[in-house]
Amino acid sequence: MSLTEPAIVVDEALKTAIYQRFGGPGVRLIISYGSLTSPIDPVSGNRQLSIFVVIDDNKLIDWHKQNMMTHPKDYSLVCRVLPDKQLEQIQDAGAKILFLPDIPLGNPDDVSTIFVNCGVLGAHRALEDLNDWSNGMYFAGRLQRPVAFLHTRGDVEDEVFLTAMKRNRMAALCATLLVYPGPPSALALYSKIAELCMLGDDIGQTVAVGTSAPSLVNIADMDPIYTPLLEAIGVDPRPVDGTFTAQPDTATMMAQLPDIGLTPDVLDQPLALRTALIEDSLRTCQRGTAAMQGVKGVLTAPMKKMAPFLSAGLTTLSERFGGSGR
Repeated sequence: MSLTEPAIVVDEALKTAIYQRFGGPGVRLIISYGSLTSPIDPVSGNRQLSIFVVIDDNKLIDWHKQNMMTHPKDYSLVCRVLPDKQLEQIQDAGAKILFLPDIPLGNPDDVSTIFVNCGVLGAHRALEDLNDWSNGMYFAGRLQRPVAFLHTRGDVEDEVFLTAMKRNRMAALCATLLVYPGPPSALALYSKIAELCMLGDDIGQTVAVGTSAPSLVNIADMDPIYTPLLEAIGVDPRPVDGTFTAQPDTATMMAQLPDIGLTPDVLDQPLALRTALIEDSLRTCQRGTAAMQGVKGVLTAPMKKMAPFLSAGLTTLSERFGGSGR
């Protein structure tokens, strides 16, 4: 499938269509993430828009029940027959996100139709991951790249979420700078930030609904996010010949990271060991969550929608671990 102009434009018409389809009890935020300029999904060939719907915790199951009544095909049979308590347990497994994949905004046979991958989660779990990376960076990692707010309750900025997003992005920036021997180029810095949330997602990124390998980053898109954060830690955000000209104090950067199992003496290690320790800690905090989220996706999404992703994931795994003969 191909389009002359596949880019997705976030305008009032799209925001209205998204809210009409995914609005409901307790909706606090709807956020899009991922590429809007090159949104063609490599598995399905559809124009794909990925969103998170953040819901008040006490309304989360109400939202699902209402959505099941109006759109039962969003869910697997397993989800549709579960009592509320068990549905709540499923929601709170893995990354605490329940993905509803490949939902068309319009005629599914029309080449211009946008298909939505919708991740639903409670506000507490969303803030938890943004502040502490405690849910495997599944939510937080995708918000370390450019996002668009498609709905905010009462059309006002959510200061609590904006503060947590800033903390999350500062932590990603500092974790990335800590693994470089000197000031990195802008492209290297932003590319590494985009990869952080996938370090421990060895299997989930190829199988689980709602995940994808990071696409090539656009410096112009990342600059508005990270320029003020670089300034805040003493780095001149205007690269010389594409490379930043200063590296902040390592202890300052370390203090910005959530507790991911690192101790202060990691800063005393040679760079190669320090890099390995930081990346291993990130993998550890992500790996279990990613594996559970992959299993959860198989159980909660309609099999017809999951089949192409499972096939692609199994093919990738076969090539990675067996096809090359290594």
